[in-house]
Amino acid sequence: MATISHSIYPSQLSIYPSQLSISPSQLSIYPSQLPAGYIRLLKILPRAVSNGPYLNLELSIAALLPEAGRRPNYLALSYVWGPPNQEKKLVYVNGCPFTVGRNLESALLHLQDKILLPIWIDAICINQVDDSEKSAQVAQMGTVYSSAQETIIWLQEGTPETDNLLSQMENVGAQAINAGIWNLEPNDMKNFPNVDIQKSHIANALQCLMDTTRKSGQFPMSALVDFSYRPWFRRAWIVQELSLATQYRFMCGHRGVSGDIFIAAVLFCVLWFANELAPLGARGVAKLIGAGKALWRNSPMIAGAFQKVFNKQQFMISARAAATLGTRRKVRFGAGLTLMQLLVSAFISQSDGPLDASEPKDRVYAFLGIARDSQELGIRPDYRDHVTYQHVYTQVAGAIIRAGRLDILGLCRVGYLRTEPYSKVDRDSALPSWVPDWSKPIVTAWGQCFEDGIYQASRNLPRINAAPTVLITPPLAATLRLKALFLGTVSQLGSAWTPHWEKEFDYAAAQLLFQEVEQFLSQSVSIRVYTDQQRSEGPWRIPIGDKEVNPLGITVRATARSYNEYLELKHFMASLQQPQYRQTITLLTSIRGRWASYLINMKDMWDARPCVTGYGHVGLCPLETRVHDEIWLPVGAHVPYIFRKTSPSDRRLVGEAFLYGVMDGELSCIEQHLCELNVV
Repeated sequence: MATISHSIYPSQLSIYPSQLSISPSQLSIYPSQLPAGYIRLLKILPRAVSNGPYLNLELSIAALLPEAGRRPNYLALSYVWGPPNQEKKLVYVNGCPFTVGRNLESALLHLQDKILLPIWIDAICINQVDDSEKSAQVAQMGTVYSSAQETIIWLQEGTPETDNLLSQMENVGAQAINAGIWNLEPNDMKNFPNVDIQKSHIANALQCLMDTTRKSGQFPMSALVDFSYRPWFRRAWIVQELSLATQYRFMCGHRGVSGDIFIAAVLFCVLWFANELAPLGARGVAKLIGAGKALWRNSPMIAGAFQKVFNKQQFMISARAAATLGTRRKVRFGAGLTLMQLLVSAFISQSDGPLDASEPKDRVYAFLGIARDSQELGIRPDYRDHVTYQHVYTQVAGAIIRAGRLDILGLCRVGYLRTEPYSKVDRDSALPSWVPDWSKPIVTAWGQCFEDGIYQASRNLPRINAAPTVLITPPLAATLRLKALFLGTVSQLGSAWTPHWEKEFDYAAAQLLFQEVEQFLSQSVSIRVYTDQQRSEGPWRIPIGDKEVNPLGITVRATARSYNEYLELKHFMASLQQPQYRQTITLLTSIRGRWASYLINMKDMWDARPCVTGYGHVGLCPLETRVHDEIWLPVGAHVPYIFRKTSPSDRRLVGEAFLYGVMDGELSCIEQHLCELNVV
């Protein structure tokens, strides 16, 4: 990699104010806490003055905020710390021995003699054992990265394969930018190549680039797939660091690529991969075998990536990496994202898992610098020992709920691992029931989020004097007070429906679910809560939560497409009962394509039981629900919720509910019919 050059004069390397500089003769590199508005910057000394075999570093203090003094030009490093028990490496900072992680030492060695400007590195520039300083410094990290002249993104050691990959990405990414890839909106990406007519020339140019790249046979798609699963793409802090960088560069070993070109290359390859699959209609595991055969014929480079699935390796570009890289555009060039949106994007389990942070508090603090509502929510980093992560999560949930986001309640259920052994991961029992446990796996809520617009159950409830309140008393007693409409108690429960994305579809359990839903609907005839049409449509709408995924990949309310797939599925399950009609695995996969979408939508209603209320409403409730649990519809909520009484005045949240005939605001009442709930 060539020297990372910047137009500076030697005088610009001095750190202001000079009287605050740390002397190498001092026993500690942190003689005192940083004054407000200041940061520390690191200079990597050349090899000629290195301390024997060890790196020699020089740490000084600089003004960050304008009111503190003149800010020098500096760089910032984005990297992975690594596990706490990793091998430590010795370096010298201002003449004092100091240990760093192996990955950071590797980055420093590669940057030595290549950068002229001082650099900000959190592990060294923040006194990590001073909780007060750490809190203040983390609070201004957004400014640190947005003010840096360039952010260097360190993707660990390189290999000949990664050198070749980055070289090819530099070429393809530049051509994709010239073709206009930055002008494609999210819906254009989902529906590619069927983009808006005004952008058809962009789609044509990108398809030509795909054809050219395919014919050349040089692009190492398999290497890119492997690369996208490197640890950096899974780190929570990198979302902020990447989003706020003004100039940025990805660096792997000695090879570097401009940030915009790197991301353009990844987006192009995601489109390319999807474009190869599009004619097959491949979505989910159901059609991977057929897709693989087509890819072997059409694109050996992509087929090489696909082959990994047969070795139980990842074969698609990491969805987590693609989402993280895409967040930069939303933050910098869109309306921005709320803290709730950032948390959902980071920690709702995808096929390759949530983002990681070794410190549980950082699962929130990592996003404060880019959340557009962080000031209004009033949350500031606090690393003092007596402020536990449970306190932080409760504070965050309370602030988000006070801002009107009751959809956060749908994220409070027990989650499970998306990889083997697929086990449940219980919530932290110290948390109030209405607070999501961001330290554990969280699965997508049935009702998703407000902005998805799937359900609007409370839209016709009166909203006067109905704002939720949160009462927090030490040490962690926290009560959520809601106005809500009582929808009845659970009078009957059906069998467990526990699908899993990575496991085979359970046809026997699905058939039992269908039977019990039909049984509960027939029991509600005498109560007359449903019209004849609702009762006839309920058997196919309820098992999928009355929703489906349209061809654009967007979740919408269920249509006749779901009804037809439901009929196909029932016909197939009936044939499974007759030995003479049992299919081979190959034929089963082929047939499944007719109703693959319905299976996917059923899996979305994870860990459920069919239920019926005392008022005759039929639906799905969380697996943990018990008979006599209460169903309430809070004012401002888009779905009903199940609560369990713990005392005459208090209730615990069990989870969200899907009640057929309630989800579109069919229920209304006068204010006097609303009750006040205390949720603990």
